[in-house]
Amino acid sequence: AERIRDKIAASKAKGMWMGGNPPLGYAPNGRSLKIVDVHAELVGEIFRRYLDSGNVRILVQELDRDKIRLPERLAMSGRATGGGKFTRGQLYRILTNPVYAGKIVHHDKVYDGQHNP
Repeated sequence: AERIRDKIAASKAKGMWMGGNPPLGYAPNGRSLKIVDVHAELVGEIFRRYLDSGNVRILVQELDRDKIRLPERLAMSGRATGGGKFTRGQLYRILTNPVYAGKIVHHDKVYDGQHNP
């Protein structure tokens, strides 16, 4: 088990995506991530609106008012997700996720990712 953890840590240090459900705006592409254009536009809109208001509570209200919903996606398990309103927690996660800045995180370390920000 320790050997596997070491391999994962080494791969992440090289900026590789090591699996799991990718953040909104990305899809797995081997050991990297590729941008899903339509979802990336939504993520960009979320960042723009947040920069305008500076307040996640207001952002939630704006997205709800404008009927902007989570896109429906299939999780790696095959389970459908999305379709509902954005929550504050989901928006905080998007706004603070280093993947959107082109980074890969492993525990408390942050590395340059092989994917585009």
